[in-house]
Amino acid sequence: MVWSRAAQISAFHGSVAVLCAFSAVSCRSKPAARGGRPAGSASASASVAAAPPAPASSAWACRELTETAPLALGRSLRSNAVEQAEEDEAETIGEGEAELPFSVELGAARASQTTFAVGGIQSERGESHAVLVFVAREGQPAQSLALGRVFGDVEPPSVTPFRDGWISLQANSDAQGVSLRLYGVAPPLTPSALRRGGEITGVRRDASGFSLEVSAKEGLVAYSFLEKGHGGIALSRFDPLALSLSGKPRHLPAPSDGDAESPRLVARSGGYYLAWIVRGAVPARDKLMPKPDAGEDLKLLEEGPTAIEIQPLDTAGAPTGSPKRVTPSGARVLAFELLASADDGALIVYRDEREGPGLERSSAEVVALRADGSMQTKSWELGESSGVPSLLADAQRAPEAPVAWLSAAGASGLRLFALGADGLTLGESKQDARLNGVEPLAMAGGHWFVTRQRAGRREFSVLACQGAAL
Repeated sequence: MVWSRAAQISAFHGSVAVLCAFSAVSCRSKPAARGGRPAGSASASASVAAAPPAPASSAWACRELTETAPLALGRSLRSNAVEQAEEDEAETIGEGEAELPFSVELGAARASQTTFAVGGIQSERGESHAVLVFVAREGQPAQSLALGRVFGDVEPPSVTPFRDGWISLQANSDAQGVSLRLYGVAPPLTPSALRRGGEITGVRRDASGFSLEVSAKEGLVAYSFLEKGHGGIALSRFDPLALSLSGKPRHLPAPSDGDAESPRLVARSGGYYLAWIVRGAVPARDKLMPKPDAGEDLKLLEEGPTAIEIQPLDTAGAPTGSPKRVTPSGARVLAFELLASADDGALIVYRDEREGPGLERSSAEVVALRADGSMQTKSWELGESSGVPSLLADAQRAPEAPVAWLSAAGASGLRLFALGADGLTLGESKQDARLNGVEPLAMAGGHWFVTRQRAGRREFSVLACQGAAL
């Protein structure tokens, strides 16, 4: 089976954790070395480390809005007695349960005016099935909707709100390759309301990532393709009402120094922002270096430098201007977060993994792209943690509320940071006992759509958090 890059990264992180557990050598890394000014920027500020976050405010608190038993996906891998004992212990020590093998894999969640939604892939009797989860913003009701069986190592469904319903994009694999299928569902979000739409073929099999976004009248899908051994990004337009494809796919010019993959789309005024990872060539192996043991997978350590590029698009998905590289030379990026900002710009958050993937580090990098094409960069000190911090915007933000939130999980539990109006300034960290073991997925109207790992299952609920000034 061909693994997606996301699966490779997950497997490597697990290997790092095992090595850390049986080694006397610390697995914590030093802060990543900083590169120069990102290439291609019209203007950029110097990278200045933010001050350490202030202590969490005790006046800030969260409450559960899901009154009945939360919706759960996946099969419990433990007895009820053992599961309850571990839940009680987790609440006592303030730590969440570690993710178990074969647990449900989730995509990116979204929020509409009334509902949260996320796509997932779960295992049922040795088969993989795609599913959509819907939870009302007030916590009830919650329901799931099956999209059907999927084959191969494919990404979970993407979702985006459209009018009073939802549009989803699901990948599947067969002997011919990977395809992407559009689905539409309207209230009451039941199987009878599910519609199948157009299918996109020719998707790259060995690279992760596809993205879905909808404007007022048209939708856009971004995905990676492979042509003559070179990876690039393609765009397909579709009619969100008819769920039919519009015209032929548009292939963007391939980067000159690597393969493009992992595209991410966000809507902006007058079009979209599209960002992707450029994966450089693997450096030649030093003849003096020892060869890896049989069965040892060191591909992630041997990969070349990577970069993030961003491109503004118009409403039809046509590029406006040239791609802009936002990461310094020599960076290694495995994943990133992309968010449209209130000033018609974009925010990109990533971690530079040049010292090795999977290692805990205290800093994360943020790039604020302005509407005029200028950029500002900054390093955030978040405390020791691994993975890319989540960047979440309130889909129905009140005027006085933060422009977005950053969530970072570490040894001390989950912490939330409010972003200032410039997109670069972090407020004090917020913590609450109800956030222990929680992974925030989306937010709207001050309510948080969250998931928890429970012995192989995923549980979904809604939290409301409020308190002292942010």
